[in-house]
Amino acid sequence: MGAVYKNIEGTIPVALLEKDGSTLKALNIANTKASGVIKVDLYLNYSSTSESDETSFKYYIIKNKEIAFGTNLFLEKNELAYDTSKYDLYIALDATDSTADIILSIDINVSTSTTTARVTATDSSSSGGGGGY
Repeated sequence: MGAVYKNIEGTIPVALLEKDGSTLKALNIANTKASGVIKVDLYLNYSSTSESDETSFKYYIIKNKEIAFGTNLFLEKNELAYDTSKYDLYIALDATDSTADIILSIDINVSTSTTTARVTATDSSSSGGGGGY
């Protein structure tokens, strides 16, 4: 099992996991704001890749979920079950001063023309809103 680590801030939605067939095992969202609650939206995004069909849909897993100062929200595999080959997973925070640390536990599928293998990977990138990073 691998992990993806992200520090997010502001109101710009951040892609946590792009459609690739990975298996999402768990997700931890920690409120790292200086004080007060943050509100979190966690949703699936479907976008058609066809030039003739520019359809886009959002399906919320959680919406406006309050996470108190100094606490976290932990979601397990059964709460995160979706087709990772068709949907991107996004998170958005409620305010420009909101901050959160995200840890995703994942298994990544790698396919070739002759073999499919399960590997793990770690991404320790930082993503944030507002600052253009």
